[in-house]
Amino acid sequence: MQPVKLSDRLESNQVVVQRSELRTKCDQRAWLNALTAKVTASAETETERLELWAGYLQNAFFHSMTAPVDNRGQAVYSPLWALVNRGVHCGQTARVFVDGMISMGMRARLIQLNGHVAAEGYADGKWHYIDTDVLENAEHVRTQDGTIASVREIEADPTLLSDLISPYVSFIPPFNKPESDWRYESVFVPMMDPSAKLQTPFAYKKTATNKQEKGVYFGWNYYVACTLDDPECYN
Repeated sequence: MQPVKLSDRLESNQVVVQRSELRTKCDQRAWLNALTAKVTASAETETERLELWAGYLQNAFFHSMTAPVDNRGQAVYSPLWALVNRGVHCGQTARVFVDGMISMGMRARLIQLNGHVAAEGYADGKWHYIDTDVLENAEHVRTQDGTIASVREIEADPTLLSDLISPYVSFIPPFNKPESDWRYESVFVPMMDPSAKLQTPFAYKKTATNKQEKGVYFGWNYYVACTLDDPECYN
């Protein structure tokens, strides 16, 4: 992947994708299987696979001026389209992370925060909080022992967020938001989501069948909201 240039960001404004562009004869699940296998070929543990996949997406994507949508106004969730075009928003890159984890036979789930969407991946016996939108260059929220923290661990100790260096990199010009205007900690402030009727943070679980995944939204029009403590709340 080539580095993102300022021109890439500027050209990403008001991206509207025709639904015909999202219809493909490519088996996107098989394509993801091949891609994740290549990206994580050197991994020896589940955690290494998770980190290699997350790091790949952090470098592959950039935060676009607006979230790409189709001509019906629905956000684009095709992993193939997203990785070819690169400029996406948080919920779109988080879905690609989750879909890639599913392709590797690993658990994952979308995480709804306060005005932000990230993900969690399950590896080596614990959940790991993954942000492939704002965080960059293989940066993650880590506990004192160096492991990637879970959402619950971040909630219990918000100071884990204090050493992050990437949150403002994604908002360099043309976004031009200085540190004083936006703090990453704010996404962990609880809020009640009226549509899900749950307080953040909570998770979204994709429920699409293999057939439904062949649609233009790669199955993300089939999902349920669930609490993080629900033992079935994962893909």
